[in-house]
Amino acid sequence: MIPSTGLAVPPLLAAALLVALHATAWRRRVDQGACLLVLLLALVLPWMADAPAPSAADLLAILFAAGALTDAVAGPSRHRFVQAAGQLRLAAMLLALRPADPLVSLLFLALASTAGAARRLPRTDAVAARLLAGNVSLGLALFGVVALQAGSVPIGGAALLLGWGALVVLDPTLLPLVLLLALRLQAATGAESHGNLVGNLMVAGGLGVLLASAAVLLLRRPGLRRLPNLTTLAQGGVALCGFGLGGPDLRFAGLVHLALLTLSRSALLLSGEAGLDRLASLLGLSGLPPIGLFPSLALIVGGIAVMAPWLLLPMAVGLVGLGWVCVASLPAAVGPAHLSPAWLPLVLALLLGFAMPAPIAAWFHAMAVAPP
Repeated sequence: MIPSTGLAVPPLLAAALLVALHATAWRRRVDQGACLLVLLLALVLPWMADAPAPSAADLLAILFAAGALTDAVAGPSRHRFVQAAGQLRLAAMLLALRPADPLVSLLFLALASTAGAARRLPRTDAVAARLLAGNVSLGLALFGVVALQAGSVPIGGAALLLGWGALVVLDPTLLPLVLLLALRLQAATGAESHGNLVGNLMVAGGLGVLLASAAVLLLRRPGLRRLPNLTTLAQGGVALCGFGLGGPDLRFAGLVHLALLTLSRSALLLSGEAGLDRLASLLGLSGLPPIGLFPSLALIVGGIAVMAPWLLLPMAVGLVGLGWVCVASLPAAVGPAHLSPAWLPLVLALLLGFAMPAPIAAWFHAMAVAPP
């Protein structure tokens, strides 16, 4: 596994440096440079000769660093404490990947949520509201963990579903981390019936997230600022359904889906207001063929058709609603093609979905069969 403790050092040092620096340009360089350093380390460490067996935490470390770098490039802040909070959030998410006690992981998740709320500075009212909602969600999750450890799996699972679900609604980029913690709890429940119950709760939560996100998108028609988060939440629900059903094939498809989701979200954040990059990013994030999330989405839907065909109808409703909103958000007029940083994640998503190199495919398969 990637030593997430070591990966958390650069963002922690960067957070302290960002608070001390006064020059905005230098703070931007430190902010982006720390994210880039973590991303490069996370990409290199799994391929070292003495690297341990891969796990899902390896992939999530890469995705978290890539998401933080995208946020630093696409929406740089001029507020030093907001930039420092972003680095602290990245460090907390990396530390939460450690295979520790669920209560320890929940502590790091709380730190990540608090740092995410602090990024709304200088709007102190928004920070207070976000902290209050996050603390209530974390309190429910804490009760669920304690109930599970006490042997009350139905009550604990329901509390975790509500607590983690509310937390993910507040910050959709935390969904992969919550998913990993849910998989670890599923593996730690011991009895097969308990594991199945946790898996069923994951399926129900994923389906609910997909349908609720699609409904909000259809009814509210949010602008570009909220569209990436809501579509990330909806597509994350699809991955959650696949992981809840279990099996190495669906876990492989779910891991690829999370990777393509991060790349597609990054592309949308980096794209312009009207151009081919914006068009391709929206199509890719919607799951419509042939680019973006379509390959992994097809794998997940195919696996669900075999294991639980009754899920196909509600899932189709949610995916059609999501696709409709993304198509309706396409620019009315597409300008001439131009160089854009959005093309890099778009090309990477295309290669990963349709021409995945054999070593990377083997790495994803190894993560799919390894313990979470």
